[in-house]
Amino acid sequence: MKLFLLPFIYCLVPFTLFSQISNNTDYFRSKQNGNWNDATTWQSSIDNSTWINATLVPDINSNTITIKDSVKFTDGFNIDDLVIENNGVLENKITVVNEPFTIANGSAAIDFSIKNGGTYYITATTAFGAHTSLTPGSYTRVFTGGKVKVGNNSMVGSNNTNFATTSYGSNLVYWEDDAIFEWNSTRNMEFANANTTFFQRSLDETTPILRITTPQPNLGNNQTFNTYINGRLETTTKTNITSTGFKLIRGGIINNDSLIVKGNLELNDGYLISNCKLGGTGVIHFPNSSDSLVVDGTNLFTVNLLNNKKISGSIALRNRAMIQLNTYELLVDGRVIGGSAFPDLRACNTRFGGSLKMTNIGNTAVTFPVCAKYGADDVYTPATLKNNGVVDNFSVTALQQWPVCLTIAEQQNSVKWTWDIKEEITGGSNVQLELIYGYDDGSVQIFGEIGPGYSAAAAQIAHCKNSTEADYANGSVNGTTVTATGAGFTSFSPFGITSDADLLNYLPSTIYNFSALNTTEKTVKLNWNASTINSITHFIIERSNNGSNFIAIANIQAASTINYSYFDLTPYNGLNYYRIIAVSNNQNKYYSNTKKVKLDGINLQKIYPNPSTNYTNIVLNTIKPSKVNFSLINTTGQIVYQKNYKITTGLNNINVDLNNLKNGIYILKIKTDNDTIIDRIIKN
Repeated sequence: MKLFLLPFIYCLVPFTLFSQISNNTDYFRSKQNGNWNDATTWQSSIDNSTWINATLVPDINSNTITIKDSVKFTDGFNIDDLVIENNGVLENKITVVNEPFTIANGSAAIDFSIKNGGTYYITATTAFGAHTSLTPGSYTRVFTGGKVKVGNNSMVGSNNTNFATTSYGSNLVYWEDDAIFEWNSTRNMEFANANTTFFQRSLDETTPILRITTPQPNLGNNQTFNTYINGRLETTTKTNITSTGFKLIRGGIINNDSLIVKGNLELNDGYLISNCKLGGTGVIHFPNSSDSLVVDGTNLFTVNLLNNKKISGSIALRNRAMIQLNTYELLVDGRVIGGSAFPDLRACNTRFGGSLKMTNIGNTAVTFPVCAKYGADDVYTPATLKNNGVVDNFSVTALQQWPVCLTIAEQQNSVKWTWDIKEEITGGSNVQLELIYGYDDGSVQIFGEIGPGYSAAAAQIAHCKNSTEADYANGSVNGTTVTATGAGFTSFSPFGITSDADLLNYLPSTIYNFSALNTTEKTVKLNWNASTINSITHFIIERSNNGSNFIAIANIQAASTINYSYFDLTPYNGLNYYRIIAVSNNQNKYYSNTKKVKLDGINLQKIYPNPSTNYTNIVLNTIKPSKVNFSLINTTGQIVYQKNYKITTGLNNINVDLNNLKNGIYILKIKTDNDTIIDRIIKN
């Protein structure tokens, strides 16, 4: 038995040893962090299935080489069919000149792949051509989330942007969407050398990222050459672009520190995509007032705002450009210039509730080129403000919704647009306002939703003082662009446009604090305040028994006082409606809102504050003591608050606690034995 067994063992040992030896044509993958030229870094496989610890290192003859860990090299070599996978890092630390890491043109479809989460990391101190070379015909692809990183917050050699900028002729370096070229070197990055183009071989429909993570005090070296970035610029530290040549970025800007720009900076796209982004916490500064952020919309270009953003300078909208604000605020220290006229539906810069804010609005008219979404279209609905009062900062949001203060009946005679206009410092402003809400050239009509009873010829600007009260200014129609105008607005909140007959033109600086109280069963007292800003000569008091057909009952001459009153001694039995017309010296007429009085019942004078966060006051007037029932009904019809009160002759202030209610709109129902009053209360 022993004589036969020993030869068998002798033959088996050499076969086992032979099967554990790597061949340079094997597949290779890293098994741990280490150096390329150390075999212990690698595993090898003859079939890409069964793996052994490598006995040699991969080279140009090897099959696919996969980097799964952190692998470094200091000497150059030729390679192809190289893949850096997620969490894999290949670090180039070459220090010897003219011994580069060379990507050859091999038989694989892709010679060098940098996959999502993989990094080719350049810390070599030599110039680019001395440490990296791409052979003509080779194909390198940086996949989404893949990264080429230059520097470790340290100095590197020259021309290290070449991996992302150089056109290699027959070489192909493709950059997918969100593939990253990251500059992390203290060396000033080559940004504007002889008309630089970043991501020259990026795919037409993709947006790679040029990311700068170290301070760049002089990006561009004051050169006059042009710079094109076929991707997005992202910065995490202070960056100063000093090149004065043409600068175009296709994928937008995300800067989380100051970005200071000399000359214009243009966002534009040669392709029909919507991947251009504007965001980050840093401010974009244009120190020269003649420079601006240019957004060119030749190809239906849209810029998406990612967060609240400040531009210290101006924005120029060209052609069909649009900045989609989403729900954020774009603060512009300068002005937003441009925004084409109709019928170009995309020549606007806001949608979905975002606001455009501009600073220092004074007595020079400033247009906020906002728009609102209607169906699939973005309808241009700009607001122009001219402030004859104290200079202030204003924001404007355009929304496709009914103004909150209009009742359902009033909406039938109104435009379903709302402009939410806000001043930064309350008080002191006196604004002339122009709102464009539609386009009609006889063949093309663009309005959005309009109530069936709306009359453009009688258009009025409606200012919602709160959720139930509105005041109005005269409107006008101008050519094919339907424009409503009004002046003298001194308080700001949502604005809308209506031609409802029950709602009258009203300038808050002309007539305000208008009230109508039944003091006896046969007497109604009217009180109002008025200023002389519009050169008012007299007031006409009108009355109606149906709210539609009014007759003049008195003419009151204007005086130096702001307080006026009038007693109507012959009111109608039952319901009476009152309004006041202020007449100026040039015969302009400014209408108050309408007040309703029921002589033999209870009258609701006002609800304040409304909207409210914790409580609201309901003011009732009556000529005799009564018992009333208050109830609040939510939008599902459920009674959420109910209480009985006794009211006395005259004015009664009822305090209603809202603390236990959820935020929302509630129907207020006030009921007596003979009357029911319906209104709205908003809890926020």
